[in-house]
Amino acid sequence: MIQHKTTNRLAASLVLAAGLSCFSISAVPRLSGAETNMSADAQSFAGSQSCRECHERFYQLWSTSFHGLAMQPYSDALAKEKLAPQKEDLVIDGIRYRAEVGEGQGWVLETGPEGTKKFPIAHALGGKNVFYFLTPLEKGRLQTLPVAYDVKKGEWLNMAASGIRHFPGERRPEEPFNWKEWPYTFNTACYGCHVSQLSSNYDPQTDTYHTTWAEPGINCETCHGPSAAHNAIARVTPKGQPLPDLKIISTKTMTRDQRNDLCASCHAKATAPLISNYTPGDRFFDHLRIPS
Repeated sequence: MIQHKTTNRLAASLVLAAGLSCFSISAVPRLSGAETNMSADAQSFAGSQSCRECHERFYQLWSTSFHGLAMQPYSDALAKEKLAPQKEDLVIDGIRYRAEVGEGQGWVLETGPEGTKKFPIAHALGGKNVFYFLTPLEKGRLQTLPVAYDVKKGEWLNMAASGIRHFPGERRPEEPFNWKEWPYTFNTACYGCHVSQLSSNYDPQTDTYHTTWAEPGINCETCHGPSAAHNAIARVTPKGQPLPDLKIISTKTMTRDQRNDLCASCHAKATAPLISNYTPGDRFFDHLRIPS
């Protein structure tokens, strides 16, 4: 992993290939401590399974949606249903890459001057337009693998093909980002919109991550807040009676701006995550972490 170093002059604009968002990066610092989109105590979250007791239909709709499957463990079943074999190697910076996704496989093969290496596929991201894949690297990093799968075309592509580092004001050519650099590290970039109740747990002393999350995908509590208190009051309320207090965030009562701000927490495609005390219903720009 190439360590990111802050400079005053370096600015980069990065366009992730085939459907990922455009964003600019200018000396973005790593996050330290436990960063999460929910400030509530972890014990106040009950998990999406708890919603099934009363909301089975909505649970089924959610669990099979692109929100529920924003990130999922890689498996033979997923590969068989969603992916096609990679017909030709992709050559990136003189190194050949091939995703091997047959039964019992599940890795990306890298072949170069130093030999051959397998990078296991641990997780799949997305799937509406493109599947991206994560592999574990040193110091707790989950890295986006260099090959991705175009769902619409049914073909494999270079994930980092359009990631370009610009040097404004300097007479030097643009440089491509290598897939092992920090903009493609899950713990520092795309984590907040693919898993729920995440803590990056970055240790600046050792430059190491101990990242944890409650559930893969965007769960019910991401948009409705912690549900443990809601579940408790629902269980003691007689069936057919309205709850005396919802004890949860209802999107039905939100204004249009509140709903837009809630969706913007992911769909604004900002590289800077929201600060940890953001709660659904809050103003988006009041909680946006500005890189410095």
